[in-house]
Amino acid sequence: QFNANFTNTLGAFAGGAATFANNDLITATVNMGFVGAIVGTGNLTIAGAGGVTSNTGALAYTSTIAVNLTINAGSILTIAGNNASITVTGTTTSNGTFTDNNAGGIDTFTGTYTNGATGTFLSNAVVAAGNLLFTGGIVQNNLAALSFQAAYLRINGASTLSGAGNITLISNLDISGVAVTNNCTGTVSIAGAGVLSGAGGTFTQGTGSTLSFLSNANPNVSVATYDFSTNANTVGYDFVGAQPGVAATTYSTLEFNGGGNKTPLGAITVNAALNLNNGVIILGANN
Repeated sequence: QFNANFTNTLGAFAGGAATFANNDLITATVNMGFVGAIVGTGNLTIAGAGGVTSNTGALAYTSTIAVNLTINAGSILTIAGNNASITVTGTTTSNGTFTDNNAGGIDTFTGTYTNGATGTFLSNAVVAAGNLLFTGGIVQNNLAALSFQAAYLRINGASTLSGAGNITLISNLDISGVAVTNNCTGTVSIAGAGVLSGAGGTFTQGTGSTLSFLSNANPNVSVATYDFSTNANTVGYDFVGAQPGVAATTYSTLEFNGGGNKTPLGAITVNAALNLNNGVIILGANN
């Protein structure tokens, strides 16, 4: 247990589990690895360019931060191990890098997750439904490409997506049972075999937002209730090739890119603009 700030400057550090009992600062000038979990009973700040890694061993430990987590610019927090997990009860603010390299554990961010102007979030390895949870919403402010990447992302609390940066998913954006508004002025993209999903959920495109379907799933949208038209926004079907699952609904601005046949599942209405940049709209009986 550490009852004060801890700084590592001399060489690679390898320890077991670690508890930081106060509002502590971990400064890792050289890499610090912990076989077990990192526990912060108050606020915890990660600093230094060396990086901090939890769960370097094979057992399924859960790192817990009781209040707020901060990752400073240039710093790295890595959740390693096949079944490692992390739970942050308060907010998370990162101008450094958060990486989860394992598929088996569960990452839970209860408060708002803010990815700052220099922050990077990487969790493409977390592919199982319910293993990456955000309750308090996401603020993505890094304008760099691919600065916020996830696989299957579930939002399990009424909240918003916001910020000027892009959110890139290679699987589902899942909002089961909650109301979520996309106010992100960057692009929220759903790729791979992903869909906008959620039993009992409600999804609203906010003013100035862009939602891009880079998936050829059928359907692309399976969430219970969704609104693509009330606010001025853009929804794009941008998969390179055919997309047989275009949602039958009312859109504000609707775009088609990537070529191939784009097939609505029913009647569509466009209130502002229809941009057929590349592709063929197959209306069938819906013309």
